[in-house]
Amino acid sequence: MKPESAEYSLAGIVTHSGDTEGGHYIAHALNYIDNQWYLFDDSVTRQISEDEINKKEAYLLFYVRSSYKRQKEREEISKRVEAVSRPLTPNPNPNPNPNPNWRRYLGL
Repeated sequence: MKPESAEYSLAGIVTHSGDTEGGHYIAHALNYIDNQWYLFDDSVTRQISEDEINKKEAYLLFYVRSSYKRQKEREEISKRVEAVSRPLTPNPNPNPNPNPNWRRYLGL
């Protein structure tokens, strides 16, 4: 059995502002589905650039182990997320009540 790769990719960062008496933490994470970085600050979530990430002074770093198997799993999850995230195709029949006897079926 071939050993897995020992390569790691940065997946998240926590930054801290303040001092040892108190402060504030902000999380930054890479979404592997759209390959974009996001900032999570209390009730605020927004997309940020990789350049912004590179300028951060990290308090904590999170890494994920890279492997062919994990990449394939991520691709499969991405496909499933895309499938359920797509807008529904419009009904080719614009009539909301396709059965002419719908009132009778509802007891109206």
